[in-house]
Amino acid sequence: MKEVLIIEDQDEERQMLERLVGQADRQTAVYAAASEERGYAVAMRHSIDLFVVDIILHPGREGGDLSGAFFAQNIRGVKRYCFTPIIFVTGIADPRLNLQNIVRHCFVVRKPYDERRLGRILSAALNYQSDEIEQRRVFFQNVGALESVPAEEIIYADSLRRALHVESVHRQFDLSGKTCKALLEELDSEDFVRCRKGTVVNLNFIQRIDPVNRYIYLKMTRSVLEIGPVIKKGFLEEVREKFPTLFS
Repeated sequence: MKEVLIIEDQDEERQMLERLVGQADRQTAVYAAASEERGYAVAMRHSIDLFVVDIILHPGREGGDLSGAFFAQNIRGVKRYCFTPIIFVTGIADPRLNLQNIVRHCFVVRKPYDERRLGRILSAALNYQSDEIEQRRVFFQNVGALESVPAEEIIYADSLRRALHVESVHRQFDLSGKTCKALLEELDSEDFVRCRKGTVVNLNFIQRIDPVNRYIYLKMTRSVLEIGPVIKKGFLEEVREKFPTLFS
């Protein structure tokens, strides 16, 4: 028996999605959640064959909300869900191409739904198979559209008022309402470390370090980062262990 998890904050739409899944395959077990937290709990207790996820699960959240997209990214970090198909349901303006690049093995359905078309997509997704490996990405909104960059292309992130200013290989952008702690948890990689309280740096982009003056010189950018005096010792020990040639 196939198992489907629906994550949708609106009761009426969640019930409609449950009905359509049941019509697509009467032998499917359907689980429904109104939040990503509840969705994680269900996904860990069961073996889900298809996720149906609304991108905006907290419409009134300050700084915008992409909870469904974050859920999809994080669930890809669970080994058994690396290849599980995801159907995004969303009212965000023109997200199709961006979302398909952000999370592979997915399909995007715009609200309001064409029930017959959505039913066909659900049926196809329940029989979908793929062997591609998913790449971790960082999401941000740009003029109302959802975009992303591969985590490995991020050079550094620096706190700026109520946002994180992020510089990557190809572009710069701001993450509203995001903290360094939250970004590090989202990236979940030993390549990213704090060099001071409000700054995260990708160790792979460090060109050299001046430990006396507490400066970090980076590749592919003219930006120079400062090492915080409080965490200097721990930061330098960690970098020296991995990249001993970086010190001037």
